[in-house]
Formats: sequence, structure tokens, C-alpha cells
Amino acid sequence: MGEGLKYEQFTRDIYQTLLEREGLTVDVQHNLKIKGKATFHQIDVYWECKVGLGIHKVAIECKNYNKNLSVGRVKEFWSSISDIGNINGIMVTSKGYQKGAKEFAEYYGIKLVVLRETIDEDWEGRVRYLTTTIESISSKVTNIYIKLDKEWMFEKFKGKISDNLNLKLNLTNEFMVVDSKGAKVNSLLELEDRLPILDSEAKQGLKHFYTFNDSYIITEMFGMVKIVGIEFTYNISVGKMKFDYDGKETAKAIMKDVLSGEINFVR
Repeated sequence: MGEGLKYEQFTRDIYQTLLEREGLTVDVQHNLKIKGKATFHQIDVYWECKVGLGIHKVAIECKNYNKNLSVGRVKEFWSSISDIGNINGIMVTSKGYQKGAKEFAEYYGIKLVVLRETIDEDWEGRVRYLTTTIESISSKVTNIYIKLDKEWMFEKFKGKISDNLNLKLNLTNEFMVVDSKGAKVNSLLELEDRLPILDSEAKQGLKHFYTFNDSYIITEMFGMVKIVGIEFTYNISVGKMKFDYDGKETAKAIMKDVLSGEINFVR
């Protein structure tokens, strides 16, 4: 495949991408012959779409030259689209255009575009490299100690309990602290989510005590049991992820509208 043909297909693919991003369902075609008033004309890239009650037609002439295009090339293209009629013309090249070509194209409404793959010089004065660091901080509970209200316990269960009372509890995330009427005050998961993380350093064996007033836990052996508070022992771990972005790797091409001076990176 010749370089000229590759450039035509490259141009077609870029315009297909741009039109799709604008939300248009358009089939950008390559290498068509379109009948004019006098003869048929070979068009490198072509598409059409419905606009209102009419059809918007676009023809693109591609020239992958290593020098600026002369006014003669623009005149040849203008002759073709004038014979076809009712069609918008765009000339695309990888280098640039001579002064006369710009003046002729501007007068006759032909859009001039420089389109090529990006090079390092294109990024001068622009942000090309970007490094993003994401820091994650998480806590892991290693122990939960529930402090019972001993005075309440001894008063409530006189003669039934001893100083070394042990209660077996199923401490799941759904385990709750309730008020005197059995309504939820907090769950263990909610308390864990509120554990303080004072800085971004990894630490081991931190402790935090939640104090409760007139609050209870529900046990199988004694039913509702009043508590003073709950102490969490936990560790803090810190992780970092680094992402490096190179704009050149994601930019398919650079596109410049010669007459307006507008430059876009096509991704």
C-alpha cells in the first residue's frame, strides 16, 4: 500500500472518529467516484448526512506531500467540486499551504487542514506528561472489647453472676447497640467506619473507645445487657498507586484549521 493511500485512509479514520464524537451516525467513505455536470470525479474521502430538509455533503482531497501545497492543487480540487455542485470541500495535507493557496481557498470557501500524527515539537507549551498519585488509607479492626455496666449487671442479676462473667457474642457487622426500648443506636459496622484516622501514616495497635449512655446489647443468655462503651483495637494501612500519562501516546493526530488557526489533538 502506497503512502498516499495510507494517508487517505488515515484521514478517513480521523474524520469518522470526530463525527462519531459529535453524535452523528455517518459512514465516512474512501475513494469514491461522483458524477458531476461534465464528468465523473475521484474523491479521496466523502461523507454526507441529513441536515434539516437537506443533505450536507463533504468531499476531502488528501495530499501527503513533504512541501507546502501550491495554489494549483487547490484550483484543481475547486474545479472538481464546482462541477459536482452543492458540496463542501476540504483539502487535507500533512505539511502546509503556500500563500496563494490560502488566499484562493478562503475566497472560494474551501477549508484547508493540516493533519498528521503528532511529533514531540507539537507539545511545546502544552501539558504532555501528567503524573497522578492516589493514596488509599484503610483501617482493619483486630479486636473489639465491650465494657459492660457491672453495677447495673450485679443489680439486675443478683446472685446469678460472678466477677469473671464471660459472655459469648456473635459480633457480625449487623451486631447492634440498642436503647432501652430495643431501637437501634449503632451497628458495629457504623462504629468501625467512624474510627479516627488522624494522619496518613501506617500505624499498629491503635485504640478508640466509644462511650454510651443508657445503651444495651442483646445476648442469648441474659437478653438486653447494659454497656458502658465499646473499645476497638485497629491498624492503619496506607497504599499508593502512581499513574503516568503521556499525551502523545493517546493522541492519534494533530489537526490544524489553516485559515482559522484552530489546533486540535485527536484522541
